[in-house]
Amino acid sequence: MAKAGFWKSDWLLGVIVTLLMLVAGASDLLQSLERKAYDMAVQASSRTPSERIAVIAIDDQSIANLGRWPWSRELHARMTDLLAGVKVKVIGNTVLFSEPQLDPGYAYVTRLIEIVNQSVGDDAAPSAEVEKIAGVLAEAEAALNTDRTLADSYGKAGNVLLPLVFELGEAHGQPDKALPNFVLQNKLTLLATGDGFALPAFALQAPIELIGSKAQALGHLNSSLDVDGAVRSEPLVIQYFDQFYPSFALMIAARSINLSPEDTKVRLGHEVRLGKLRIPTDSATRMNTFFYKSNEGRPAFQVDSFFDVLSGKIQASKYAGKIVLIGATAAGVGASQVTPVSPSMAPVLTLAHTVSSILQEHFFVTPAWANWASLGVFFLVALYLVLLLPRLSAAIGAGVTLGLLLLLIGAHFGLMLGAGLWIQLMGAASLLLEVGNRRILFSGDLGRPDDVLMLPPELPPEADVVLIESTYGDRIHPIDNLAQELAPALTRVAARGGSAVVPVFAVGRAQALLHTIAELKAAGAIPHHLPVYLDSPMAIHTSGLYAQHLGEHRLTAKQCQTMEHTATMTRTPDESKAIAHQHGPKVILSASGMATGGRVLHHLANHLPDHRNMVILTGYQAPGTRGALLASGVPTLRMHGQDIPVRAEVVQLQAASAHADGNQLMTWLQTLPTPPSNVFVVHGDDGAADQLRQRINHELHWPATVPEHGATWAV
Repeated sequence: MAKAGFWKSDWLLGVIVTLLMLVAGASDLLQSLERKAYDMAVQASSRTPSERIAVIAIDDQSIANLGRWPWSRELHARMTDLLAGVKVKVIGNTVLFSEPQLDPGYAYVTRLIEIVNQSVGDDAAPSAEVEKIAGVLAEAEAALNTDRTLADSYGKAGNVLLPLVFELGEAHGQPDKALPNFVLQNKLTLLATGDGFALPAFALQAPIELIGSKAQALGHLNSSLDVDGAVRSEPLVIQYFDQFYPSFALMIAARSINLSPEDTKVRLGHEVRLGKLRIPTDSATRMNTFFYKSNEGRPAFQVDSFFDVLSGKIQASKYAGKIVLIGATAAGVGASQVTPVSPSMAPVLTLAHTVSSILQEHFFVTPAWANWASLGVFFLVALYLVLLLPRLSAAIGAGVTLGLLLLLIGAHFGLMLGAGLWIQLMGAASLLLEVGNRRILFSGDLGRPDDVLMLPPELPPEADVVLIESTYGDRIHPIDNLAQELAPALTRVAARGGSAVVPVFAVGRAQALLHTIAELKAAGAIPHHLPVYLDSPMAIHTSGLYAQHLGEHRLTAKQCQTMEHTATMTRTPDESKAIAHQHGPKVILSASGMATGGRVLHHLANHLPDHRNMVILTGYQAPGTRGALLASGVPTLRMHGQDIPVRAEVVQLQAASAHADGNQLMTWLQTLPTPPSNVFVVHGDDGAADQLRQRINHELHWPATVPEHGATWAV
């Protein structure tokens, strides 16, 4: 009996829970909880953004008035001349001019100039007619060479900064070729190494030399995504082989106070200094950016339409002496970012927050001792749970536990709001929640038990309260599997000589389709020679991870290898654009999955007008997205400022979704060891959530609720 009592003792339970939570501390779930607490503190903070920063937005209005994106570079030149004329301090243009922009008629004009020059002898004077023709051709050549026009504009302004974009990842060996001098002159030289590092890169895209050489400075525009995909920090330095390059925001801030890369002092993993400005960093030399709250629904920074400024509706004189950032906010032009203050922020606005953070020294600091402090608090809470809590009565124990929880939450907010310090304390807070009187279970996104790639969802543990997702709570997946749905569609489009554009989510959906296509080819269910392209850098990188994590999914090592070799991987923008020149049937898998942005947009623009082609939608399409519009049968789809006719066949696969359906959600709930006291149905459209609630009430006879936004419940 004593032995049985030992295993049931409260202090042993505390030890076991502590060890489990310690192991789980690095999991995405707890790290996401830390980030959620971080975001709440950011939203509660109140600081004023720099009034020196203004944004000129390439918005939907500008594209509607100035034409389809990308624009002629003559428009950028006109804007630059306008701003230079009123003496702005710095112009940061986020557009990456990485390819020449030549009008189709330019080659003919230059050939005509050569012919005219050859028709006149070395010593002979041209006739009046020839001279007149030569003059017109010279004017045409100057007008059509928009790269030179923009370069001349940047050279005259002398204060334009342009971005670089690196391919992040470990660099091996030596670079394929040396970087041009106009890039090299931006590398950092005042750099001290130590126990820190900078994010590594193995390749980069730079502006073409004609334009890039006229920029005052260059800086990288790479983002550092957190564990939940949000942007909270700025990698101030990136390492490219043995060279180190500053971020675009850092260079804009430096040039605005008349400093250059040579004046920028870096101590890797500790700090960056711009004159008297000191920017503390984490071990990867990243700054925790301060994101400013919006003002009554308006962006924190002054944002004007590119068209309004260029047309004179807004006077350019208002920007005199300011830092002007130019970038896209229009739907479909670039990808938006999740930040602590917005679920969809344009990168140029993220840049504005970052530059303001640097110049005003507004940021949250994670000190070197932060990890030790987090661990220390965790073990103090663990000692309380193991040694003190078992000796307290239920009422006193609940009160003390609640008090400690409130103390930890208060310390988190107090440190962030009062001292600008971010110490991760949610692990310790979670430990208190775990051994309290109630257990709360979050289902997360539940997968399908018959998923092509992933293993079935784990059985749920015992819980007092359950929060369950309801994405497909009102529907039942068809009996047909993904291969049975996909094969007829691909066979049909290939037979008529068309191409299939498949918007995919880069993680999971892309790999499921690649594996299914490989299986269909091997079985002879679709043409073996049908070309397949995977046009998403993130999807390409993710596909390679499956072979490194065997046992965490259904695929064997051979199947992972076959999946990767099924498609041509297009990593660079040039390779992506070249797909359009590949004639004949083909399959293009490209992100994003709901066609809200990404490379898939230019594939849709190229293929939607042709009735031979097909768009294959591979799962849930949220209301308002281009994917949902295509599924509803719209005759045109607006992209890049134009209404593209939809003549291609649109097919929506029902078996491709990774979410569990209504029956599968109910089956998962039924595996709970004991009925919970309440079930909250969340993460679904109103109709789907309510139908699942009704099934839980009627079939399981459990209390279930669809909570309203902002409602408070005692659990």
